Amino acid sequence: MEKSGGRFAFFAARQKKADTAVFQTAPALVLRPVPDRKEWKDPMKDPLIIRENRDFVRLYKRGKSQVDPLLVTYALKSRRSCTRVGVTASKKVGGAVQRNRAKRVIRAAWRELAPTVPEGYDLIFVARGRTTTCKMQQVRRVMAIHLQRLTGVREAER
Repeated sequence: MEKSGGRFAFFAARQKKADTAVFQTAPALVLRPVPDRKEWKDPMKDPLIIRENRDFVRLYKRGKSQVDPLLVTYALKSRRSCTRVGVTASKKVGGAVQRNRAKRVIRAAWRELAPTVPEGYDLIFVARGRTTTCKMQQVRRVMAIHLQRLTGVREAER
């Protein structure tokens, strides 16, 4: 290193080394077009899912309910043009794995029954202890009975 340049001489010498080194070139990156913001779907902001605690409390207090050993359903007519759904499972149901399975079974049953429910309802489905061990068809059958009693609409015969 040169002494005359002070600390800058060190960097100049380092730069000379970097200039003479042989580098392998990386493969070219494939750039995909970025979609418009309107096309992005944020699952946490989906308006059809109830996530706010105040909405759950409102349905628990004002909504009508139906109870079964597999499922509890709360329903309340709303002014919205869409039907919103919330699914919950307390720690009484079991550990995290059992609670997630119960919610997954309830959501699968709802997916099949959703087209039959009229617009403008807020619904909450609460998993019970037996929900973790049953099949989706059993939950679907109970859910159809609850929805018929709460909304007054019969499910289409299959």
